[in-house]
Amino acid sequence: MHFIRPARALFAFLLLISLFTACGGSPARFDPGTPGTPGSLSTQAGDGQVALSWAPATGAAAYNIYLATVSGLGTSGGAPIATVPSTTHTVTGLVNGISYFFVVTAVNSSGESAASTEATATPEISGPFRQVNLAGTWRFSILVSGVAAGWMRGSADIGEDGSVSVTSYLDSAGTIAPPAGLFTNLIINPNGEVRQDAFGPERFHGVLSSDLSLLVALSSPDPANSLLFVMQRRTPGVTYDERDVKGTGRAGTGPLFFTYHQLSSGPGGEWEWASAQAGQDRNVQFAERQAPSNPATPLGEKTVTLSITADGLVTETPLASFSPAAARYTPLTDGFMSADKSLIVGTATDTSGASPRYLLRIVQIVHLPLRLTTYGQADLAGVYTLHRLVVGPAPAWAFASQTFDTLGSGPFSTFLDSTDSRALPEPSRFAMDDSGSLTDTVDPAVHGKLSYFKSMFALTRTEGPGSYSLGIGLR
Repeated sequence: MHFIRPARALFAFLLLISLFTACGGSPARFDPGTPGTPGSLSTQAGDGQVALSWAPATGAAAYNIYLATVSGLGTSGGAPIATVPSTTHTVTGLVNGISYFFVVTAVNSSGESAASTEATATPEISGPFRQVNLAGTWRFSILVSGVAAGWMRGSADIGEDGSVSVTSYLDSAGTIAPPAGLFTNLIINPNGEVRQDAFGPERFHGVLSSDLSLLVALSSPDPANSLLFVMQRRTPGVTYDERDVKGTGRAGTGPLFFTYHQLSSGPGGEWEWASAQAGQDRNVQFAERQAPSNPATPLGEKTVTLSITADGLVTETPLASFSPAAARYTPLTDGFMSADKSLIVGTATDTSGASPRYLLRIVQIVHLPLRLTTYGQADLAGVYTLHRLVVGPAPAWAFASQTFDTLGSGPFSTFLDSTDSRALPEPSRFAMDDSGSLTDTVDPAVHGKLSYFKSMFALTRTEGPGSYSLGIGLR
């Protein structure tokens, strides 16, 4: 009798197991049901990646992540790119500047949920600049140094995708059609550096100013030539008249003081620097003018008359008492005034010597009419990107980053030139007077000027025997 009850109990247990198995079940299996849909999908873009997060779904064992470059595909665009157990995931290996669209589903042994609401993100490097910042109409002035020395000027429209359409063009040879490849798509990164998509990074170096009004670039389309681009944004609604190029007299702020720096290429190319003023009659008097060739401009005498169109084109007409040929001075025939009216950039051909020279001139107004400003040494402090074009026996360029402190010391943090040298030059040491003019306390051949709005400087420099440069620094 003692053995009957355990035997009966064992038989009952085995019978129960056999019945459960015959029904296709398992003592450890059950049906969890279709999982719920994940909610609150959010994205955070980064450099080549997007971080995703979402609210947990009921009954979820894991989550499928779907990606597309077209909105609305949901889960129909293909297999999931990842299956993860958590409610966060970072998708890597993405291309900066392309928009991506994401949905997430929940999965378990019973199947897959409906897709979450779509979320989108565009990976990018962190920084204040966007591709759309280049969009607009730009006036360009270009100096070519090398065997094809000359200048180019005109206007171009840049689309929001970086595409460039040249709408007007003229060069020193009289050609009205731009050379092929002068502008291809212009691409800007979030730090403000600009490149052309048809050129490698070693052949085009551009920077957009922080106020989005000025684009300066260096290009080497071939080893024998280098180009310096200065591009000024044309702002709709801004108009100009003669008040922008003349003094206001004793009842106002007095003469219109300005400084220019220029570089000429071709045989005998050199830098030139001058300070001058325009009166109420728009006639110009030079206070100082310097160049390695020691030009003989009469100082204190009226020389040229400034004129400007409603579209901002500036010209200089010599007075009858002044001989540009004798002074070897080249009047501007087409200079572009900036939208803020503090800067004029122009090109011209000097035919006063045995061979033509081609020049790029940067005119900076010291004080705007009826708007005096002050300049102090500390105004120079900041980080600048420097573009420098060199003319002479060995035409070249240099592209660098330079940081000035409040005392005028400017060490270089990066440097690259057309010979692929990356050795950092000795720091600049600039002193500035109350007109914003810069001198180098070590090199007396350097002359510079900080802009009215203190966001750029231009400077000329002797690089060596017969070798001269023009530099433009953008903050």
